Amino acid sequence: MIWGVGVQEVVTDLEREVLTLALALAVVLVVALRHYLEAYHRRSEWE
Repeated sequence: MIWGVGVQEVVTDLEREVLTLALALAVVLVVALRHYLEAYHRRSEWE
């Protein structure tokens, strides 16, 4: 499947909701991971 060519016709409302949910979940995971890594790095600096 080539992205950008007829994507609007292929993506249904359900798929769009799933993609939006997956994207939001990915963003939350990235933010949580970054926060965890910063806290871990800060804790290792203290020791």
